[in-house]
Amino acid sequence: MDMLFRALLVEISEAWNETRAFKMWSTGFGVPKNGLLEELIDGLHFLMNIVIELDKCTWRHELIPSFSMQSIMRKDTSNVNMLFEWYMQDVLTAKRAWCQYRDLTTTMGHLRRAFGIFFRICYLYGFTYEDVIDSYKEKNAENFERQDNGY
Repeated sequence: MDMLFRALLVEISEAWNETRAFKMWSTGFGVPKNGLLEELIDGLHFLMNIVIELDKCTWRHELIPSFSMQSIMRKDTSNVNMLFEWYMQDVLTAKRAWCQYRDLTTTMGHLRRAFGIFFRICYLYGFTYEDVIDSYKEKNAENFERQDNGY
């Protein structure tokens, strides 16, 4: 699990980098690169893998259904840098809660918030729910193909 959390943090950083939201020195400041949705989806894959692994630790397997669209973050913020900071903080707090203390309640609370922040970021960049789902399915097929080929 530790490595899944680390991989998620890397993907969040890569997505943040694609936004160019913090690159004030750049001529493309604030204009996201074309790979933003792909990087966001890479992170979503790791986020969902973490939830799936945590769900295996429960006897009722109720964690996955708790990640519904109602989890979308309701805070009214358009500060992308703040959203990415919160996203990373929630993932780090969830990692610590699970990897150090096996505190499932705290872990899931922070992962739900991270899930909501993910969708808020997608929304701010104009990606629809359908865009996210379609990209997720494409990436999932690619990941299975990679596994089949020994990636």
